[in-house]
Amino acid sequence: MWLDGPRAGKVAGSRNAAGYWQITIDGINYYGHRLAVLYMTGEWPEVETDHRDLNKTNNRWRNLRKATTTQNQANSPLYANNTSGIKGVTYCKRTQKWLAQIGLGGKCIFLGRFIEKSDAAAAVSDARQRYHGEFARAA
Repeated sequence: MWLDGPRAGKVAGSRNAAGYWQITIDGINYYGHRLAVLYMTGEWPEVETDHRDLNKTNNRWRNLRKATTTQNQANSPLYANNTSGIKGVTYCKRTQKWLAQIGLGGKCIFLGRFIEKSDAAAAVSDARQRYHGEFARAA
């Protein structure tokens, strides 16, 4: 929030190309969510900051949480090029089965091949809950 001048009372910063709120201070660009952590805790965040609701501009304190890179990626949305409609489930034309996998610590964890898409989805869902916990996001 601008405190004085012609913009007093208006929200400081703007949305950047990646969709995050960005604020420039003394010529340096900062992400709004990182500034929110600094403001609320008095310390610069040492790890990533995750937006619980995936809204990159929702920097309310209740929407932010500390996260590792793996946790932050687990809470990512369904990619636009996903054809199954389920994160971690793809169709293998060669075997004509559904492939289930999740990412964990920069590695791909293979969960199996399934005849039914619903079985692959269940395997992914179970693994996400087990390994990603509160950061698990199905879609």
